[in-house]
Amino acid sequence: MLAAHLAQPKSLCAAIVELKHGRGRLRSLLPLPYTNRLLPTNALIQLRCSYSLPKDYLFDYIYKLPNDEHMDEAKIEQIFLISMPFYVLKLGGSLIESANALMSALLDLSREGYCFLVIPGGGPMADLVRELYDKGLLSDEAAHWMAILAMEQYAYLLADGTGAVLTTEISRSDGVKVLLPYRALQEDDMGMEHSWDYTSDSVAVLIASRLNSNLIKATDVDGIIIEGKVKKEVSTTLLKGITTCLDQGSIRLLKDRSCWILNGTDPQKFVNSVLSGKGGTIIKGE
Repeated sequence: MLAAHLAQPKSLCAAIVELKHGRGRLRSLLPLPYTNRLLPTNALIQLRCSYSLPKDYLFDYIYKLPNDEHMDEAKIEQIFLISMPFYVLKLGGSLIESANALMSALLDLSREGYCFLVIPGGGPMADLVRELYDKGLLSDEAAHWMAILAMEQYAYLLADGTGAVLTTEISRSDGVKVLLPYRALQEDDMGMEHSWDYTSDSVAVLIASRLNSNLIKATDVDGIIIEGKVKKEVSTTLLKGITTCLDQGSIRLLKDRSCWILNGTDPQKFVNSVLSGKGGTIIKGE
């Protein structure tokens, strides 16, 4: 896989492997040409690869390599795959006013080695579908797929002018990609119930489960608020039947997984929370 990437340098992110006397670190930099595919551990190497890395992320791993050992492509790819901080990120219509700035912030994070598959909400387009449904003009089945198509429309808004890439594939990847979910869910909707209990939140939960990844929901509140206070952590058992910023379908689907609720109205505060691991509410499935 890495060999294929090396053959297509224009499509790749840049990283630099700095190794001295058997010690070193990996850090993200601006694009640089790669030099050799066989990497000595005691030299300064410029390598173009498909994965960017946060500073010092694999210091201990590199430190253990002997001075005279070389890293071939398979070894490099293994290191990069292990190191990628990857999130499925639900970004809904409540953030439409700050969506462009938040997407730009995600692109900035990607240059530090963070990777995101963004699951779009349905935004005002899905609200229109719900309005038609409430008037009795749509069946559950038609409303479901129209709402999924509304997610695709919102995806174009999120990608517009931000540098994010639209994708139809449910997979881990580098950078920031925004999912166009209709085709993938037509092929396999992972058993999701076609009702308003299961919205784009539930789509994000199912995709995070499929990819075995961390899940963040960016929304316009500070977390799960109960009795006027933001809870740092709460179980799905407590949230069943309660209206919150996460749909009831997600509450049922989380099971042994978790979802991190973060306020995305201020992109810089959102970034700070991702980097520090603090803020918002962790919902733990039971």
